[in-house]
Amino acid sequence: MIYAYIFLASIYTEIGRMNEAHAQIEEALKVNPKLSIKWVENATFQRDQMQLQRWLEALRKAGLK
Repeated sequence: MIYAYIFLASIYTEIGRMNEAHAQIEEALKVNPKLSIKWVENATFQRDQMQLQRWLEALRKAGLK
C-alpha cells in the first residue's frame, strides 16, 4: 500500500502537480511515520542509478526527507 503513495507522489511531481504530490507523501507518512528517502532507497527494486536518483529527487520535491 505504501508503494502506491510513493509512486503517485513521484508521478505527480514529474507532471508538476505538487499539491497532490505532497498529499501522497502525507498519506504515506501516516502508514509509516519512519518513511524516508533512505528507506525508499534501501527498499527499491530500481537498479538503474540514473532512474533511481530521478525518482528520489522527485520524492524530495514532494516533501519526503
